[in-house]
Amino acid sequence: LYFSSIPTNNSFTGTYLIGLASDSTTASGTTQSTLHLTLPGRSHGVSASNGKVAVSDYVNNRIMIFNRPTANAQDAILVLGQPDFTTSTANGCVAGSVEAPFGIALFNGALYSASANLRRVLYWSDISALTNGQAASQVFGQPDMTTCTSNTSGVSKTSISDSHGLFVDPFGYLFLVDKLNYRVTINQKTITALRTKAA
Repeated sequence: LYFSSIPTNNSFTGTYLIGLASDSTTASGTTQSTLHLTLPGRSHGVSASNGKVAVSDYVNNRIMIFNRPTANAQDAILVLGQPDFTTSTANGCVAGSVEAPFGIALFNGALYSASANLRRVLYWSDISALTNGQAASQVFGQPDMTTCTSNTSGVSKTSISDSHGLFVDPFGYLFLVDKLNYRVTINQKTITALRTKAA
């Protein structure tokens, strides 16, 4: 649901739906305007900033970027993690893969995404300059873009076992829920704290 203003009561209705044509529809899909968010017991990420809305489409192994909605089932303008809007392949441990994305954050035009299966956070510096399926520019939690093991080189300040929720505060601090290490890591000045740049 997209709300054009802050809800003021429990019965407040959303202005538009993202991924669905109407509130009586529950169909999932893999298209430019639909999402597949029906996995039981899972939470999924959404973030909005500067007129853009990013959604973690967990089952489709992708991130969908929308302009601020002006209608139900609006088409996405960008997809990351897949080469196009109709592919949902789990692409494994490569720079462009967001396999099983959970937490997501837009911050100053940049995008952060936590991949549960790949145990890392990916970072794109400017979503306005991206094309479909473009590889991330930096990775956090792994030494490079092709390593996705749990706690690589052992548990440390920079390791990740299971990346879930994330949040970037107004000062640029990245908060990450590292589920299987039973902790939240806080990374100050996230750009410089990111562990490795993409090759």
